[in-house]
Amino acid sequence: MSPQNEKIRINLKLTERRSKIEVGSVPSSELLDWIRMKSIPNGYVYAALDDAICLGIYENEQVTIGKGQEQVTEVLQTAHYVQELRIFNEQQEFKATRVGQEFRWRIRQDDVEEGERMTCLDEPHKLWGRAKKLDRAKGWSLLEEERGSRLYIPCQIQQNAEKGIRFRKYITFYEWSLEPPQPFHYRFSDERLVAFVDWPVEEVEHSDAK
Repeated sequence: MSPQNEKIRINLKLTERRSKIEVGSVPSSELLDWIRMKSIPNGYVYAALDDAICLGIYENEQVTIGKGQEQVTEVLQTAHYVQELRIFNEQQEFKATRVGQEFRWRIRQDDVEEGERMTCLDEPHKLWGRAKKLDRAKGWSLLEEERGSRLYIPCQIQQNAEKGIRFRKYITFYEWSLEPPQPFHYRFSDERLVAFVDWPVEEVEHSDAK
């Protein structure tokens, strides 16, 4: 850990939210058409491909990822090489995970009246690299490390600045019991991506959403 990272203070706070979940599956060849049919709202994209981890954006019913040297961005035309795909914003996340020849999907929506009351923990995580502006791709920046890793991000970031990403973890608590004997414990029942954040993070503010 670098001296700079040692100075970072992150205020982690538990919040309570009403959260709704929907799950299902879709053949891998139909994933992108299904996303359009499902009217998934615009958001940022995390895509785990066979050969790369990519960030991107979903808008106008298209998944655009940052990938390559010259072209910078490309519209995802097929899910053939996709292992995991997430489309996320402050309100919800769509997540699809490949299992054989299909994708198991989950949609989690937060702050909805009909949702289940959940305890949540938001955590920022650093995206490695410092920003380089891209003149040929408006609205995008490149996070690059000295060791060679490169990650295109759909944000305009100042030169040499850093960026993080906010995770939200959903906690299920279990009450202490005598029969059978069982101590109080908890588990993280789900997690999702929420938003990109500036780095370093001195403090993360949360509202106690109900």
